[in-house]
Amino acid sequence: MSLASTGSNQRAVRGIWQRRFQVFWRSSVLTRACTVGLAVMILIALVPPSWWPTSASEINLLLRLQAPGTAADGSFHLLGTDALGRDLFYRVLAGTRLTLMISVLATLIATITGTIAGLAIGYFRGWLDTILSRVIDIMLAFPTLLLVLALVVAIGQSKSTLIVVLGVAGWAGYTRVIRGTVMSLQGMEYVEASRAVGARSPHIIWNHLLPNAASPILVLSTLSLASIVLSESSVSFLGLGVQPPEMTWGGMIGDGRSHMFNAWWVAFTPGLAIVLVVLIFNVIGDSIRDAFDPRSRADT
Repeated sequence: MSLASTGSNQRAVRGIWQRRFQVFWRSSVLTRACTVGLAVMILIALVPPSWWPTSASEINLLLRLQAPGTAADGSFHLLGTDALGRDLFYRVLAGTRLTLMISVLATLIATITGTIAGLAIGYFRGWLDTILSRVIDIMLAFPTLLLVLALVVAIGQSKSTLIVVLGVAGWAGYTRVIRGTVMSLQGMEYVEASRAVGARSPHIIWNHLLPNAASPILVLSTLSLASIVLSESSVSFLGLGVQPPEMTWGGMIGDGRSHMFNAWWVAFTPGLAIVLVVLIFNVIGDSIRDAFDPRSRADT
């Protein structure tokens, strides 16, 4: 292949991705708002823990369960305080860092393992496809939360364990989708042409199948972030996730469940944060799926 044709192909790929981004950005006002909200959350998550005010982790029993607003000592707490007198506004912001970090790393594990397995069984088929397909059927039939809880209890409670367990529990969905995508791509002319000129299997998988499976991988990754946030929050709510003094939104809800009737804001504020994050990921995932839809009018 000549340098001119290579450069032409690269410009064509960049043009396709630019059109995809334009379709995504112009899809709706809600999509743009959610994208900005996600950018803000990422910036908050990048703030080191040492930069947060001491009220995010410092115990002050004189200010316990203060309602949102001005406390008895004249200090202002936008979202109130918890049972140990810690400012909920800063705790919710500080919890963004760990919640997003666990969710993103677990999604990366699920994406990488699921993609590799899907490419392998979709391309080579045979006994490997038969065995892994049965394993995928079992994992998809088993409730994800129960699987995560069982693995956490069996392996042990730690931040790294939770990340690995959430990632392992989510790979099966990727594998099934990518397997079907690869099987549909194997009959395409450019794949047959690569085989005809003697291209090896790794070359075909890396240069032809993986790039054309990128859109479902991207969509699945974005949508699975929302489900992993919910799973992590559920595990932490039950006390099997991240342990104090580190904080996640699910753990904060667990701390406030005994004060639902006399201090509703303790559990409400981290719960609202989870709702907003899940909404943001779902909206962005739906918009990415629409942007990569070949039937989209804006892409023509």
